[in-house]
Amino acid sequence: MESLQRQFRLDGQQRDFFFLEGYQFNSLPKEPYRTETFGIGFYRKGKIRLTTGLITHEVQGPVVISMGPSVIRQWHEIENTVQCSLLFFTESFYVRNNANIFALNSFEFFEKNDCHVLKLNNELLATMESIFSQIRRAVTTKHRHEAEVVRSYATILINEMDAARKGLPKLPDRKSDPSHVTVSKFKTLLAEEFIRQRSVSFYADKLHLSPKHFSSVIKAQTGKSAGEWIDEMVLLEAKVLLQNKSLSIAQIADILHFTDQSTFGKFFKTNQGRSPLDYRKSLN
Repeated sequence: MESLQRQFRLDGQQRDFFFLEGYQFNSLPKEPYRTETFGIGFYRKGKIRLTTGLITHEVQGPVVISMGPSVIRQWHEIENTVQCSLLFFTESFYVRNNANIFALNSFEFFEKNDCHVLKLNNELLATMESIFSQIRRAVTTKHRHEAEVVRSYATILINEMDAARKGLPKLPDRKSDPSHVTVSKFKTLLAEEFIRQRSVSFYADKLHLSPKHFSSVIKAQTGKSAGEWIDEMVLLEAKVLLQNKSLSIAQIADILHFTDQSTFGKFFKTNQGRSPLDYRKSLN
């Protein structure tokens, strides 16, 4: 939470949740990053372009965007006219007094990179305005039971989002397309296995396809080869790890299961155009 609070210039606030409005987005990091919190953004108007994992979203308000702590995000473009409310909270804050300590794990829209954006119709827009209004009231008035009130409305908010998602119309034609299913399963599997498994044949085998057929499906559906997807995922994780100055480059190479620092350096330079050290220096 501390790194996120520094990002939003809230240093010194020892809290496990915070609420923001009217934030100036031009100070957001330009590089991909990961936070240790859950976040829900209510964007009333304006255009946003962001990437979660390897999926880029072109977003037009009103929408709700949700992201969990495992998500790597990168903001590319945010209009100056964007109006939003942001709520961030730790898992421990949300589950306090909750018998189910894994409550947040049941909501896939926090972790799945293609489920973060929920488009709002008029009814949902009114619901979100009402919930965020109550959160705003509790925070701005320093309510005697501020944390409890925010936690209660966060629970209502998450369940409203879950109900809205489950009520979305199905797209049977797209979902029943075997090629689409293959790509979707590959992306999910890649997010789980990329650190240890880098061979195309591993993913093809897991999806019960020949490497040749698997590769042709991924290329035809996404415009990128399976190998390119794998390399991009590894590179993205490497960029995030390089932002942690407490980790040496050798340690990062080990975390990413490269045989040694030199092999990692060659991989990074081939895909990024500069060495890991030069990339780290550019972040200063």
